[in-house]
Amino acid sequence: MAMPAQTLKICASKNWNAPPAPANEQQKCRNSDFKVEGPKATWKTTCENPPMTGVGEITRDGASAYAGAIKFTSSDGNLTIKLNGRRVGDCDNPQN
Repeated sequence: MAMPAQTLKICASKNWNAPPAPANEQQKCRNSDFKVEGPKATWKTTCENPPMTGVGEITRDGASAYAGAIKFTSSDGNLTIKLNGRRVGDCDNPQN
């Protein structure tokens, strides 16, 4: 079953030190093992509500865009979230 696309506006650091979106507090998700090699970033995600694990991978396309996915596995099945982002302006409260 495909879900409709969602658009979120987030403030992401110019220097990647975490995935571009924060961990989901409602689902009690936590990110770990974040690594950046060249334009590619990878990480792991573990969620409690519902219980599932996932791996994320994003590749930057220059300084203004990225694309990738997070692939989750649970006892109920698999879920893939596709990610696409682009710079739309400066952050209201920049972190870096």
